[in-house]
Amino acid sequence: MAKTPMEELRSVDGTKGPLFATIVIIIVLLIGGVTVFYGQFKKSREWQKAYNNATLTEAQADKIPATSTSTNLDTLETDLEVTDLSTLDADIDSLPTTY
Repeated sequence: MAKTPMEELRSVDGTKGPLFATIVIIIVLLIGGVTVFYGQFKKSREWQKAYNNATLTEAQADKIPATSTSTNLDTLETDLEVTDLSTLDADIDSLPTTY
């Protein structure tokens, strides 16, 4: 019985080298991906801890005007007009943009 070309290739090249190399490459890529993502996760957690633990000094707290707890639209508008938003851009620019 004559062998098909595919059967001849299998009989001549019975090594598992290409399969093994493919598996090794996939494992290396997975380990690299996990390492990169873990590094990014760790940096983001450090950033969150640094900014979540920030506290206001008493001088900073005194600068914040008292606002009412009313849900009346006029009261909310008055609170917004009293609030100083001029330093908001400076505060945002001081935050790190990269993790």
